[in-house]
Amino acid sequence: QVTSEFIGDDRPADSVTWNEAVDFCKRLTELERKQGRLPEGFEYDLPTDNQWKRFVADAGPRNSVYGKGATAIVKTMDPNSLGLYDVRGNLWEWTKTPRGEGYGLRGGSYKTSSAHFRNPNARSFGSPNNHFHEYGFRVVLVRK
Repeated sequence: QVTSEFIGDDRPADSVTWNEAVDFCKRLTELERKQGRLPEGFEYDLPTDNQWKRFVADAGPRNSVYGKGATAIVKTMDPNSLGLYDVRGNLWEWTKTPRGEGYGLRGGSYKTSSAHFRNPNARSFGSPNNHFHEYGFRVVLVRK
């Protein structure tokens, strides 16, 4: 059970560990499979570092949530060319890509300064059990 720092049905789930995010993807895959809504050979997962870079490549300030005191309501900013919202900022997003003893985080958070967004390769790293109010995740549908 994740307890978010910022409560609201229209806010992203924050304070999520990498392990919790991976578990959510597994449970979502099982649920969608049982209900017959998941195409054969596909599953939900966290994006790899390279997948994340591709789907945020064209995101700029109009698609970014940064320099705030709290997370923004989801879909406050414009979507990018792929129709994805809040791809830069709001929360650091866990990736599937291991980094030493932890995993990569991409995108920055609501607290990140605007200077961070000039560097599209900026990243952070975290322990898979680290609960931090600036950590969240994005789910991707991938072929197994």
